[in-house]
Amino acid sequence: MAKRPSHGSSRRFPCILPVLTAAVLGIFQLTCSFDQPVAPKWDVKLAVPLINRTYTVQELIDKNNFLLEGANGVVNVDYEKDLDRYEVGDALQIDGLHESLVSKLGKFQLSSPGTKTLSLTFGQLYPLANAADGQTVPIDGFQYSNIEASFPRFENFESVLIESGLVRISIHNRLPVPLSPGLEIDVRSQDTNESIFTIRFDQEIAPGETASQSVSLYGMRIPANLKVVASGGSPGSGGQPVEIHANTDGLDVETYISDIVAVEARAVVDSQQFSGADSISLGDSIRVEEADIKSGIFRFQFDNQIPLDLTLHLTLEDFYDAYGQPVELLLPLKAGESTFRFINLRDYQFRPGQNTQGTVVHFRWAVDVAGSGGQVVTLSSDDAIGLDVELSSLTFSMIRGTLDQIHVALDTLTQEIDLPDGLDSLQFEAGRLELILNNGIGFPIHPQIRITGINEKTGKSAYLLVDQTIAPANGHPALSKFILDEQNSNLIQFLNIMPTKIVVTGDVTVGDGTTESVIRDTDFIESKLHILAPISLSYPTQTIKTEVDTIAVDQDAQTELQKNVLQGRLFAKLGNHLPFGVQVTLYFSSRDTSVFTHPELTIGPLSLQPADVADGKAVSEKPSTVDVTLNQEQIALFGNPTVYTGVGITIPGSSGQIVRLYSTDYVSVKAVGEFVYHVDPESSDK
Repeated sequence: MAKRPSHGSSRRFPCILPVLTAAVLGIFQLTCSFDQPVAPKWDVKLAVPLINRTYTVQELIDKNNFLLEGANGVVNVDYEKDLDRYEVGDALQIDGLHESLVSKLGKFQLSSPGTKTLSLTFGQLYPLANAADGQTVPIDGFQYSNIEASFPRFENFESVLIESGLVRISIHNRLPVPLSPGLEIDVRSQDTNESIFTIRFDQEIAPGETASQSVSLYGMRIPANLKVVASGGSPGSGGQPVEIHANTDGLDVETYISDIVAVEARAVVDSQQFSGADSISLGDSIRVEEADIKSGIFRFQFDNQIPLDLTLHLTLEDFYDAYGQPVELLLPLKAGESTFRFINLRDYQFRPGQNTQGTVVHFRWAVDVAGSGGQVVTLSSDDAIGLDVELSSLTFSMIRGTLDQIHVALDTLTQEIDLPDGLDSLQFEAGRLELILNNGIGFPIHPQIRITGINEKTGKSAYLLVDQTIAPANGHPALSKFILDEQNSNLIQFLNIMPTKIVVTGDVTVGDGTTESVIRDTDFIESKLHILAPISLSYPTQTIKTEVDTIAVDQDAQTELQKNVLQGRLFAKLGNHLPFGVQVTLYFSSRDTSVFTHPELTIGPLSLQPADVADGKAVSEKPSTVDVTLNQEQIALFGNPTVYTGVGITIPGSSGQIVRLYSTDYVSVKAVGEFVYHVDPESSDK
């Protein structure tokens, strides 16, 4: 508050009045009389500074972390965000599988049933020999047909369907005459009389000689009860007398079946072994050379469909324990029994084989089948061991191999952007978005990232795409930078919706199908999003209210302003260094809480013309002045001990014109109150 001027002060006048009075009276007595003297009165101007502020764009920048002063003072939107770090984690995973395998018994062996012999007597073959029994006479040639005789029953089988095996038929001639060529032995079932096979002997068989022939039994079903039907003849004794024994001389037929490989049998079964192998493809997306297993459980269900006890030896050839030994199971199973087994693969190593289908899991087994213990059982090559294999998702902590475009979904990132008040109409002409990716994975990766901007106030949205291949880490993370601007993307559209929220989605394709490397669950991808864009404004009408300032009025001035003020006015000088016109309103109040809501004095709005602009930039200030006369009520406001003031800056809009904003742009306001009050010394003494 300016001090009152010292000249003409009524406070000094009473001090000298007695002296002056005595002198004047003395003079009056000596000469002539004078009028009574009167104290002087005068008017004084009191200047009160009210506002002296420059509101710069820099103040706006300092109040948020969204705007940044860039090169040459241009105000930029500068938004930088570290996106969530992505670690490979459990993405090194092969989906679970469920496979049902069957290992059939297949062809099985039966022991040789041994030798069985039958005899056809001389009397059966040549009925006339019965009349000459015991005599020695010549025998004429003769023929015989359909002479039947049965073998003794085979003890160790009832019926067998033979896959491979031989039967040897031997003819021992105990007749006193030779057997003619063309002897046929038809082997038949005793029960059905069905012919099973026929053997023909094309040579002569002399007395006392034996002839043999073998026949393959492939595909034949042999019953336990066999018989023969013989047909043939003899040339006789050639006129020579021979001794005849009709009931003891004869023809012996011997059958010998060698070891049998059968496909069906009801028989006594000896112990035997069979084996098998199978594989399950895990697909071609991950071609694993070796891997460390983080988690995974094998579940096996074994079903013994063979009517014999057995012991199963199962080997998982591709899974190795800490000692380098493959996983093995030794499992006894009763006839018809089913059982389960589980193998926790945690901390095992996986070293699979490869084929054209990619990574393959192999199974190998050997089965020791117990014999039937002398009991007849029914057995078929279709009898089997059922193996139901279920593998939970197999997760790895390390893989060495080749990845063929493994797609890994990125976690959705949602980031709210808190725009400062008054910036919701920013427009952009240029910009730059950097996506910095740090690949800590030993395989090339191809991120496909969608960055969606959403303005939740307007409902507008726009998105940006990053679709690039990134080199693999080679001993240290590989840093890649992708730049989107107004030339190669719709970045300006994205920025101009003024997103209040950014959503980042997408996935990463790992591997190219040819690069062999190592990947671990601790490998990672880091990314950072950086948006930098100089602000260009196309403002709608809006008002920015400044902070409230305080004017302190000293006590002397308060008195004069309350009692003696004759007149007052407010003088303001304003300057606009913004590239658009604005309106300025000055608010005054005796209460700080009502400066903008219920001011006691409002000056304005005062229109300020845009600053001179060249190339969208304000280059010189446009000044304005205002001189307002105050009434007594308004003047009395300044008689309060404290007066509060604020400034409202209304931006009426740029009419669609795009302009650029600099940190040095400003609006300045200087306001002074000038008050005239009357000085009356006599009144002052009262």
